[in-house]
Amino acid sequence: MGQLYPEGGARRDAGFSIFYSGINLGAFVAPFCVSPIAEGVNWHWGYLICGFAMLLGTFWFHFTRPWLGTAGTQPSRSGDAARDAHIQRRGWTGVALFLAALAALGLTLQLGWFRFDVNIVAGYTGLGILTAAMLFFAYILVFGGLTSIEKKRVVVIFLLFAGAALFWTGFEQAGSSLNIFAERYTDRGFLSHVIPAGLFQSVQPFFIITLSPFIGYLWIRLALRNRNPSTPVKFGLGLVMMAASFLVMVFAAKVAVTGAQAAPYWLVATYFFQTIGELLLSPVGLSAVTKLAPPRYVSQMMGTFFMGLSLGNVFAGLMGGKLDPSQLSQMPDVFMQIVYLGVGSGLLFLVFSKPIRKLIGGAE
Repeated sequence: MGQLYPEGGARRDAGFSIFYSGINLGAFVAPFCVSPIAEGVNWHWGYLICGFAMLLGTFWFHFTRPWLGTAGTQPSRSGDAARDAHIQRRGWTGVALFLAALAALGLTLQLGWFRFDVNIVAGYTGLGILTAAMLFFAYILVFGGLTSIEKKRVVVIFLLFAGAALFWTGFEQAGSSLNIFAERYTDRGFLSHVIPAGLFQSVQPFFIITLSPFIGYLWIRLALRNRNPSTPVKFGLGLVMMAASFLVMVFAAKVAVTGAQAAPYWLVATYFFQTIGELLLSPVGLSAVTKLAPPRYVSQMMGTFFMGLSLGNVFAGLMGGKLDPSQLSQMPDVFMQIVYLGVGSGLLFLVFSKPIRKLIGGAE
């Protein structure tokens, strides 16, 4: 994607917004295909549909690769052929060892040789992801052969990684605490039918698809007037919008505490604010990584940025796990914790946006 917009700037941000709407087209359609079957018939069939759709996506990518031209066809090189070959061999060795360890773990679990507590494993998983990311950034900064400007930009990528992880901690409640709220505490009656709880998962991608073109156009128009917000400002606003979405849920949870079923518009409003936050943060973050990462580390930096998504998912699960459905009175407090998290981290990005922008060094 970055190579499709070599000039960078607002057009690349807009391009990633369009790319992002494509991702969410699948997210919008999936609940309509999967949720009624999974909830009404069998979850195995629901997972089978997902796997079949992913297989179709792989075929689509393969047969439409010529549309991308030369973008992404050649890896970035450092100029030292021997060094590049060594790095490539070391990378593939690491991949092979990881897959072997994963296969061994799966075999021991399948045979019943090893059992674990999910909560403990989730905690160690989050710690492991965070440690791996920090070690990677430290290694690149110390041994990556970077210039002073490149080191500053790598520091910015780490800050964006941290901000993204915090954002996804709240955002990914959609599949846990918010879905529980939709299933148990939301009035899902429509005419003579009950709407499957999973269909609420389509609300957010619907907003993404409909709003992405407008957000992308907004960045271009603001750039023409030299008013396009910097990346850290967009991140800060995205985190604040995530906090606003859970502030809505605090009031919705207070309705449920009274014993009444909450109206569905509470969830719709929550997903709307989350969508605005996501469009301010995620595609902008992806675009920023392609601009800031040293050319020979772009793919690795992009992968590490996605580690922020996985880390946020872990934190979301741990935080959502605090929600005891039998203790409904706890729900407003749990949601309020996410509000504090979003507001606090968002304000940090906004307050320190100018120093962060100096580290970027004009690469926006």
